[in-house]
Amino acid sequence: MTRPLLSDGPNRIRDFKYTELYNTWLRIAELYYNSPSVDLNWVSSGGNITPNMTDTRYKSGTAAQKGGDGVWGLSNNDYPSESETGEPILVTGITYDRISQTLNAPATFNQTMYNSLNLKPVYRDTNSSVREMTLAQLYPLYIDPIVTAMVGSGSNGLSAGSYFVDISSSLGNTNNEGIVFADTTANTGAYSASNIGTAGTTQDIFNTKNYYLHKIQPTSVSFRTPLIVDGTSGLRHMTYAEFDSFFGSLIQHAIYREPGYTLRYNINGAGTTQGTTMSNKVQSGVTGNFQRYQVANTKDYRAQEFPNGTLITQATWQLKLHRT
Repeated sequence: MTRPLLSDGPNRIRDFKYTELYNTWLRIAELYYNSPSVDLNWVSSGGNITPNMTDTRYKSGTAAQKGGDGVWGLSNNDYPSESETGEPILVTGITYDRISQTLNAPATFNQTMYNSLNLKPVYRDTNSSVREMTLAQLYPLYIDPIVTAMVGSGSNGLSAGSYFVDISSSLGNTNNEGIVFADTTANTGAYSASNIGTAGTTQDIFNTKNYYLHKIQPTSVSFRTPLIVDGTSGLRHMTYAEFDSFFGSLIQHAIYREPGYTLRYNINGAGTTQGTTMSNKVQSGVTGNFQRYQVANTKDYRAQEFPNGTLITQATWQLKLHRT
């Protein structure tokens, strides 16, 4: 890897050590976090990259009710028959479209612009001569490690400003942006005959699994700026203000439009999955678990069919980050 140069004093110039270079990457990632050119936002509705991610579940069928002679178990005829109860009902719940992608077009950082700057980092070539880096050298050295980390969905400072989905509401080094999908499933073990209501009523007892959008936070560190040839002073270090302006503009441009470093988010499209797959699970093979109940010391006989069957994954959605 070509490494930039720094000065340890008036008579010593050396290559950046890896840890020093890593800290400059962390700073560039922090600059991008503060001013992204491709960003995600949680919205209450109308997200522009989320499809119709719809939650479904089963609830009980409608209850049936009839009167009898009040003697428990005297005759099955005292109870409503299964044909009189409603079949379990498929509930279509919330449709989630809560992720929007925002594109903030930065100024183009092209070769003409780069040529006009007296801020070019320098390196030592194979003959130990000091040379200015080309724009083509800057991308693999300074931008690629950050973009690679972002696509890799690692929750660390290099991937600051990128997003992923998780079922936990609280994770280290991230901001919880909000729930982007909630999967509800019938809690078949919690249905009880003693809770059967009057004729025509239903029971809807379910578990909920939330999926949260997380944004990775930056890691602030001390870092060294590279040596440059400024056209006036000869070799000197970039000021910190120059570093922030230069590399902030470079990474904004790269992620927005530079071939090989451009990033875009989508759902279920091309790219690398960012975090946990969102799933809508629902019972399959539902025939109805027929249950009966007599209200104590009354001539009130009730019956109802509870959800049953096998829980399967009906649909899945993945947040993707595509590098082109």
